[in-house]
Amino acid sequence: MMDEKGFTLIEIMVAIGIFAIAMGTMFSSVLTQARTNNEAEQKVGASVATQLVLDSLRAENPSTLPMSGSDAPRTVAIDNLDFEVTVTYCLEASLCKADSTRHITAEATFNGETLYDLETVFTLFE
Repeated sequence: MMDEKGFTLIEIMVAIGIFAIAMGTMFSSVLTQARTNNEAEQKVGASVATQLVLDSLRAENPSTLPMSGSDAPRTVAIDNLDFEVTVTYCLEASLCKADSTRHITAEATFNGETLYDLETVFTLFE
């Protein structure tokens, strides 16, 4: 009887197969996580871009804002991503009767996809 040490070819092939399956699963998981993180970063960026545009509008008297229509899209850069934020005024006309109130809708898009939209009412407090 020979006293041989080491692994047979079959044992090595089985081990490589198990390793390949494990690595494939891990690689798929890492790709999914990276995609999810990227989507979350885009959605948070769209939210921040929308808030920045609305904050700039809050500095204005609501009576100076339009009673209808939309502004041209504003490009807002957040973390090297460019978002287009479009503001629409008084879609709900009943909220725009007084000079001191405006119904505002803001929509943020990235690469043509709407990632965030928001409705609010601006009111002048005296």
